[in-house]
Amino acid sequence: MASQHPSMVLSVGDLMPRIVLPQTPGGQFDSFDPRTAGQARAYWLGTPPQALLVPGYAERLAACEMLLHVVTKAPPTQVEAVSLSWIIDAKGELARAFGGREPLALIVDAAGRVAEILSAPTAEQVAAIADRLHGATSPTVLRAHAPVLLLERVADQRLCQALIDYWQGRDKLTNTVDAAGGNVASADLKRRQDVQVDDTALLGRCAAS
Repeated sequence: MASQHPSMVLSVGDLMPRIVLPQTPGGQFDSFDPRTAGQARAYWLGTPPQALLVPGYAERLAACEMLLHVVTKAPPTQVEAVSLSWIIDAKGELARAFGGREPLALIVDAAGRVAEILSAPTAEQVAAIADRLHGATSPTVLRAHAPVLLLERVADQRLCQALIDYWQGRDKLTNTVDAAGGNVASADLKRRQDVQVDDTALLGRCAAS
């Protein structure tokens, strides 16, 4: 695993670090390979169940634009497993980076952020998450709205709630826009209630997310 501090523990919403590890039957696996950019990933850490090895399971995830990688400390011994993407993490660095123990399933979305961390996972759980993520990222046309960029899972749930609580408890600037004489209210140009974040600790959490 490249560029990963051993004491760092990752969680949902974090950017997934680059992974460079040996793979079976040979060569190196590189999660930043441009040939697979923009696809979600499922990393199964530990010995996979038979349900993960059955023909068609990896294809089911691929239909949701998700790649399946099995990460173990030793190469596979089962013939049917050779067709999967098999990554060798002899020191168990990936599991430690998430503060977990095998078996563990890590789901990374198409934007490269950790979407789910499953302890004692099942193959069906992983497939269900693949279906959900794929459905949630279907193209949507928004009309009669200001141009905005929507990014999911940039902040974790605790930070989202902290920002909501902060907004609800502070005075609002309603529909204000810049003008020659200073900020003025204009519902014709802007319809929004803004709150300026002055809390340095909250700003630090936002910057770190």
